[in-house]
Amino acid sequence: MQSDTPTQELTPTEEKPAGPGFWRVISSTWLGVGLVTALAVLYGVLTLVEFYAGPKSTLPQVGSLYAHWTVVTLTFLACGNLVFATVRIPLDWHRLGAWCSHLGLMFLVIGSVYFWRTRTEGQCFIARNQNDSWPVVRHFFRSTDKVACHVYNTRAMQSGSTLPPTVQTVFDSPTGLEPVDINVPLKGTPNGVSVTATKIYPRAQLRQQWSNESEAFSLGVEIEVSHGHQSDRTIMCQTYDDTVRFDMPECSVFFQATPVMSKEEMDRYNASSDPAKKMTREFFAIHYTGNGNPMLLIGDASGNLSTRPFEPGQSVSTSHKNHPTSIKLIRTLNRALRVMSPEVPPASKPGRLDAAIELTINADGRTIKRVVRYGAYLSGRPTIINLPSGQRMYIAFSGEWLELPEPIKIVRHEFKTAPASRMPEDYICDMDIGSGVHTRKATLKLNFPISIGSYRLHQSTWQPKAETPSNYNDPAAIVLGVADRPGIWLIFVGSIMLCAGFPYAFYIKPLILRARVKAKIKAAAEADERRAEL
Repeated sequence: MQSDTPTQELTPTEEKPAGPGFWRVISSTWLGVGLVTALAVLYGVLTLVEFYAGPKSTLPQVGSLYAHWTVVTLTFLACGNLVFATVRIPLDWHRLGAWCSHLGLMFLVIGSVYFWRTRTEGQCFIARNQNDSWPVVRHFFRSTDKVACHVYNTRAMQSGSTLPPTVQTVFDSPTGLEPVDINVPLKGTPNGVSVTATKIYPRAQLRQQWSNESEAFSLGVEIEVSHGHQSDRTIMCQTYDDTVRFDMPECSVFFQATPVMSKEEMDRYNASSDPAKKMTREFFAIHYTGNGNPMLLIGDASGNLSTRPFEPGQSVSTSHKNHPTSIKLIRTLNRALRVMSPEVPPASKPGRLDAAIELTINADGRTIKRVVRYGAYLSGRPTIINLPSGQRMYIAFSGEWLELPEPIKIVRHEFKTAPASRMPEDYICDMDIGSGVHTRKATLKLNFPISIGSYRLHQSTWQPKAETPSNYNDPAAIVLGVADRPGIWLIFVGSIMLCAGFPYAFYIKPLILRARVKAKIKAAAEADERRAEL
């Protein structure tokens, strides 16, 4: 005797979620698809908004739009839906693919969020020294919405070493384009001196201005240099290294805040017969000590020296007959001061813009305001600030400076091109990592990073001295990318679970269900046979 009822029991049916309607809604697949679609649309809209937002601040802005509350809310709801949808599924062998896929996706999301929220990323700027050697680098600049003011060690600056700041003060950069008033005291200032960052200019046109202000204590002269029909005025000052000398094809001009050499010293120099001890190029050295008029030390083309008074309105010329150059003294300055004045242009105005910070300095009962230009890297000299006491202070404004786990130094660099072509193929740096007995060697190439502690260094920018392919192997500076990878193991585990879960769900699950159906059919048939025997 056979029964016709078991055939209906053997047909596999879809699982129906149990529980109240709210549970079914929050764990619905359609809700999850809708949330993911909304996120995709929102990301597209935010990308367009960021692209067409208009002029950008020079200060760093890292993912500011993607921290919007709508993105955070939709991401949270999508992850919650995925959690509820996973918990709703009873754990069984044929449902293992769904569990594995859902858990893998959750690990991937959690790992990605942790990765991007806690990741440290930046650039390591390495500029060659004046003698063309590469310095030892111990720091890199982090790419965040943070900026920093650095106060330098005076002895380190005077010794001409690399630029290790003694202390940096880190604070948030503004998100808009207009100047922002702040009140951030700087750390590491000399005793008796207080410096406060009072205003940030995210974008401005900075103009250099010279003045003869009462709080300055620097000696200088204003001269006019004429060559043919062209003339230009410039100020030479003892405080600023880039103003104490300039070279022209016909001569060199110096400024020194010291007395001119005596007649006896000059006679001994002229009587010297050693040509190696003489300058063979014509030059003018303006000596001014702050009293009276400057004295001019002249070196002619034969290498002999002579002196003469140099009064305002007077001029001297080179001995070149066809193209003479003349130097004219305009005025002397006993309190020369070079400052930058920021001008905030309209948001629609094109052109090069700079970021800057305004500092208020209180020293010896006086208040001084100075503006310091922003630089993504500390690639140039810091701003020199003269204090009323005669002491100098060095301040720079840049990105946040972090320490590398080990110092690095470039020992060899190579620029490779494709065979029979000028197409760049590889930028190679042989490096020493560490110091002392712990120094090890490594080679950095494109797509072949090296590891230092938790960070990985990769080639980012190669800055040649001349922008021609033949000179690319002579870089003036090299920028290396620096980044760590927090939570990467969660991303790897999630990716592996996704790659295993989907094939399991689409290929292994049908085999399991088919085997179960066959087993049930066989069991039902055996039961029918036993009943028939009875």
